[in-house]
Amino acid sequence: MGYGLSADSYSGQQSESPKCAFHLNKDGTLTNYNIVYNITHEKRRNVTVARYLYICVILNFLLLFGCAKGPTNVNVFKAPEAAYSSYDVVLVPDFRKTDLEWVPYDSGTVIADMVAEELRTQDKFKVISRSDDFESSGDQKTLLVDGIVSGYTRGCKYCEYIFMGFDDKGKMSVQVRVTLVDETTGEILADVGIDGRAKPPGTGRSKYVRVVDEIVKVIDAVNSGKS
Repeated sequence: MGYGLSADSYSGQQSESPKCAFHLNKDGTLTNYNIVYNITHEKRRNVTVARYLYICVILNFLLLFGCAKGPTNVNVFKAPEAAYSSYDVVLVPDFRKTDLEWVPYDSGTVIADMVAEELRTQDKFKVISRSDDFESSGDQKTLLVDGIVSGYTRGCKYCEYIFMGFDDKGKMSVQVRVTLVDETTGEILADVGIDGRAKPPGTGRSKYVRVVDEIVKVIDAVNSGKS
């Protein structure tokens, strides 16, 4: 009477057992290299995952920090001071461009053009001049719009993709500083810095729409008594 196990079946069971790679160390101990390999592999995998998560956190932090601003941001250095009476003439010469950094070559001219065009649609001034040397009659109040394109921020296609067009996040933005001056007295009536993000499609005049809208609001606040 046997135990019911043949040599073949015994051999089959042995073949299914995991193979172990042992090494006899100098101190007489044994090292199972299968276990060592698995532990090492697991550590490497954990390190890779940790690095990936770290990079994702950093990228998303930078993304949110850089795109957290609204589409239009205004820094008020001198709040608009409403005039006692409306102005008859407004002068909108080309905006100067900063020498400290690169800004779009057409920004100074195009922004001034757009401001003048928007003011003409409102029909609140008798004269809207695109120069700063208009000779008005003695009884005409003249307002000078003195501006400089002070900065430019390039767009981020990755941000545009992530935010899917919300608030046009990721599009380029342009910064300007605008001072409104009473041409007769030299009094500064308003001094603001404006950071405006481009509107779709983000090319041509669409780059400056938000900046222009804010400039016109400041002019209106001074000219209409809404400070």
